[in-house]
Amino acid sequence: MLGLNPYHKSLPENTGFLSLPGYKLYYELRGLQHQQKLVIMSPLALTCKFHAQYADRVAEHHSVLTLDHRGVGKSTAPRQKQMSRVPAAGS
Repeated sequence: MLGLNPYHKSLPENTGFLSLPGYKLYYELRGLQHQQKLVIMSPLALTCKFHAQYADRVAEHHSVLTLDHRGVGKSTAPRQKQMSRVPAAGS
C-alpha cells in the first residue's frame, strides 16, 4: 500500500485540453518528460483527480498522463449524438 494521504493537494505540472472533432479532452501531465511514460485511465464516471495522489507519487520516477473521459470532469461531451450503423443480416 502506498500510504496515501486523504488531505493531499495535487499540483500537476502541465494541464490542458486535447481538441478532437466535436469535443475536448482535459489532461494532466506530471513528472519529468524524459522518463518512462505511463498513462493512467480512470473508470468512466471518475475524473483524473481520482488518481491524482497516486500519479504524484509515480511521477517521481515516470512521466504520468491522466485524463477525463468525454463528458466527465473538465472534458466536454460530443456536440452531436454518436451513432453506429450495423449492416442488416444477409446484405
